[in-house]
Amino acid sequence: MDDKEILKLEDKKFVANKANRAENTKQILNKLDEIKPEPFPEKIKMELVNEPNDLAKAFFSMLKGEKGEQGEQGIQGEKGEKGEDSQVPGPKGDRGEQGKPGKNGKDGQDGVDGKDGENGKDGRDGKDGSPDTGLEIAKKLTELKDEDRLDISSLKGLTNYAQDIGNNFLSQAKGFVSKTLAGQADVNIPNPTNGQILTYNKASGKWIASNAGSGSGTVQSVVAGTGISVDSTDPANPIVSATGGGFTELAATGTIDGSNASFTFTQEPTYIVSDHAWYKSTNKSGTTNWTWNGVDTATMTVAPTEDIFGVA
Repeated sequence: MDDKEILKLEDKKFVANKANRAENTKQILNKLDEIKPEPFPEKIKMELVNEPNDLAKAFFSMLKGEKGEQGEQGIQGEKGEKGEDSQVPGPKGDRGEQGKPGKNGKDGQDGVDGKDGENGKDGRDGKDGSPDTGLEIAKKLTELKDEDRLDISSLKGLTNYAQDIGNNFLSQAKGFVSKTLAGQADVNIPNPTNGQILTYNKASGKWIASNAGSGSGTVQSVVAGTGISVDSTDPANPIVSATGGGFTELAATGTIDGSNASFTFTQEPTYIVSDHAWYKSTNKSGTTNWTWNGVDTATMTVAPTEDIFGVA
């Protein structure tokens, strides 16, 4: 075989390889028929028809000539069957981002109670109490005399309790005590008229309204008492004058709310009028109604709820 025939075989080999990748044996023969100028050996054609793989082996065994130009890309072959899954595990991937915290689970059941602790040491014995019963103590207190008797301030809360009783009594008494003259129990003046005066009726034991009598005459003599002066230049019309003072009202400064009991005055009062009742500092029975601090403040035993003023 000369060089010319070798070149022809190389060209035919290129075409055969290209057709083998794209189509079947019939397509290979069609491609070979397109490149001739000389007849193709019948023997090789038959081998291609019968055994395409043998043809490829024969071409590779021939001497290799110079590399020709790159041919056109062949037609893509049919898709092969799916291969089996690999049994070799792939490499470990990167660590993913941390997920969001999950919701809290339900609380578990309470555990079993622990054992009771040991008892502590006994405390010290207290002082012995009074052997007297309550009735015996009360009896001893009532038997105390004069300065040995307990002061009200010695009994906790008793002062406030007494004040509460006094306030309640006064508030209730206001509904029963009349503030008018006609409402007094020993006065009977159902229909008073102008000019009438009160006269005492011994038979009924009450003061009644009576018409003032009229009289005439001449005053013979007038005896002046303490603080009284008489001008008798005209005996028929003597002029009687009173000297000295009567009562002076003293204003009390302080909050009237039923709880405040301390009030200031410009001077020490002789009487204090609290909630329409007159009070001296101390009654004949020794009951203290109010105390004076020696400067400007009087403290009532019972705090006023409506009004208060002093009288000097």
